[in-house]
Amino acid sequence: MFKNYLKIAFRNLLKNKVVSLVNIGGLAIGMSATFLLLMYVNYEFSYDAYHDKADRIYRLVHHRFVGEALEYKRAKVFPEIGLELEGSFGEIEESARIFSVSEEYDPVFLIEDQDGNVKKFNEPSVFLADSSVVKIFDLTFIHGSPETFLQGANQLALTESAALKFFGSTDVLDKSLDWVGQGEWRVTAVVKDMPANSHFHFSILASWFDTYGERSLLRWDGFYTYVLLRPGTDIQKLHEGIQQFTSDYLAPYNQERNINSEIHLQPLTDIHLHSHLKDELDTNNNYKIVYALFFISLIILLIALINYINLSTVAALDRAREIGIRKTIGSSKRQLLAQFLLEALVVNALALALSVTLVQLTLPLFNSWLGMELSILHWSPYEILSYILVALIFLVSVSGYYPAMVLASVTPSRALIGPGKPGPLKNTLIIFQFSAAIILSISAVVIHYQIEYMKSRALGININDVLIMKSLASVEDEHVNDSLYVGKLDAFKQLVKSNAGIRAVTVSSNVPGTINSFFGRMRRKEGGAEIQSYLTRVDEEFARVMDWMY
Repeated sequence: MFKNYLKIAFRNLLKNKVVSLVNIGGLAIGMSATFLLLMYVNYEFSYDAYHDKADRIYRLVHHRFVGEALEYKRAKVFPEIGLELEGSFGEIEESARIFSVSEEYDPVFLIEDQDGNVKKFNEPSVFLADSSVVKIFDLTFIHGSPETFLQGANQLALTESAALKFFGSTDVLDKSLDWVGQGEWRVTAVVKDMPANSHFHFSILASWFDTYGERSLLRWDGFYTYVLLRPGTDIQKLHEGIQQFTSDYLAPYNQERNINSEIHLQPLTDIHLHSHLKDELDTNNNYKIVYALFFISLIILLIALINYINLSTVAALDRAREIGIRKTIGSSKRQLLAQFLLEALVVNALALALSVTLVQLTLPLFNSWLGMELSILHWSPYEILSYILVALIFLVSVSGYYPAMVLASVTPSRALIGPGKPGPLKNTLIIFQFSAAIILSISAVVIHYQIEYMKSRALGININDVLIMKSLASVEDEHVNDSLYVGKLDAFKQLVKSNAGIRAVTVSSNVPGTINSFFGRMRRKEGGAEIQSYLTRVDEEFARVMDWMY
């Protein structure tokens, strides 16, 4: 029986080639677009979930109030508050600090090659880290071990890409790097690069050394701090305890300044989509955008399915006489329903196979556009098979049931009259299909022009024909602000100016547009609200060089 049904299904597909091609092609294109968007959505929700203990890892964040007014929410906290909390609350199994050296200055490393030549490397992703980082996060070791990870002074852990960049090999244990301003450091571990779906990426982790003094303990909230909670911890109870502890811990500094600080626990897996705090480690996405794309993907698939339903329903009316004859010779409604659902299964299976091919062909372009590395191969064969079966069941149920019911419900007497007219449901589906397609098309055009507007809008400064040269002064260099250092800068400016191809030279404390650690507050002379801002120190030539638009 099944074999006979299958023959009839393929016979009808070949008999109505144009309709079959439109049905299969429309479904395949709709499925491809849906699969690409769902792969993106799945990728966004997978951030940091690869850690074995992801559900127990939390980041400490700082909410600061002046009086009753919220001043800021920051992804960093005070230097030793994580250690204090770990010692005071048994629910906290481990704590670890991470300090971004690269936010303070550009670290430079020197290495001497086999020929005695000294190579210089400027690394933009260098962090100091507690050795307990490896007990919280999953790091994949190529060389070295978790037991000895950053256990001593002046030790470095390199990522695979950093090791290849410095040495051309990953087998570099016990080799040394000269960190300008910090002395000689030894490589004690090489680990795999952090996955793309991680909120935290680094090239070098350096063993911890104090970058703060006693007076900074309650003042400088410049340290990323993570805690690992024990299984079964009551988060709400722990949070209440942390608030009381924080109030007491910071009271000596806060009370006399009318400041209040709250330290909150932020789940690791919430950071990428739900966190937009000051000083985030990376640019995070917005969960609203991801959910919007998820619903758009479903609408695209629904449009493709409705298109198939409408075309199948029209084709069904043309098969009324066939149905009448088959019922006359004894076919039951159940048999006819099975026949037409099988035909829907064949169409959807072919469309699904074609859509997988289209996804594979378009995925490189999609990845290039998004700057990602999405791949079907990230799923196991079992997962792929499960998704295909679920997709087929869903597609056949949604797209095949209504046309099958229309066909199976045709009576022999009705079949003698000829094709009937489509019912009200078909008209409703057509209206929905065209409305949804028009709305999506208009939205795509509007978004395109919004993006083009943002790309073409004036920045307020001219970034064309401007070359940036960074000064590599250390944060501990005592001469950064003295007259000798300023004199050297002036001499360098005059030397550069002597080049006929250079119009003007300026000096600034950081690259314009980047966040820096120099943060200040201002208020109008006549009074008013206090304004907080990142500050950039510049010389008198800055406005002319950058064509600053007032």
